[in-house]
Amino acid sequence: MTGARYPISPTRAAFGWKSTPPHRIPDEATATRSSPRGHNHAVAKGLPPAWRELGMAIPRYFRRSYHPSQEGSLRRAVEYLAASPAARAAAGAVGRAAMS
Repeated sequence: MTGARYPISPTRAAFGWKSTPPHRIPDEATATRSSPRGHNHAVAKGLPPAWRELGMAIPRYFRRSYHPSQEGSLRRAVEYLAASPAARAAAGAVGRAAMS
């Protein structure tokens, strides 16, 4: 039912399209599904952090002395963005919009 005539599905409109994330509504055109297997596949490519890194990061957030600047290096963040397909697509979209 989603398509050119219905940019927002009737289901999403009924549930409140601003408050409901797209992955929670299966008939939405932008719905995506994540899985541990998919995450492990992406980890093998070096895109997101591994499960162990994610689990070890949780206690750090609850310390009083926590500050985001201690979390990682700028170099590593830039390397991640250079390898991230989503960041590349966004950079391309921004570049195309600036040229038009």
